[in-house]
Amino acid sequence: GRRRRVARLAHGYARGLSLFAGMVISYRVGFTLLWRGTPGKKLLGLYVVDQGGEEASASQVWGREIFYLIVTAIPIVGFINGLMVLLSANHRGIHDRMAETCVI
Repeated sequence: GRRRRVARLAHGYARGLSLFAGMVISYRVGFTLLWRGTPGKKLLGLYVVDQGGEEASASQVWGREIFYLIVTAIPIVGFINGLMVLLSANHRGIHDRMAETCVI
């Protein structure tokens, strides 16, 4: 009946959202490991590095992107993260701080 349709719809939505999140993380991690940033960062001459300015490790890149996904999934936290990036002296967001990375 109706409950079953709603349950199927919710299940399908959750699967689709999970697939989309996995694709986004894979895209961001793949390009960051390959080019030290996404194509947009590369066009702007920006690079993701560790706190010492060296190439970020694979675990730092994965952590950064997973934290980014979590942070942006919660609207108020995403807003605060955006303010941190814009207004802090070193322009590091929550995801950069947690993964010990920065964008130069």
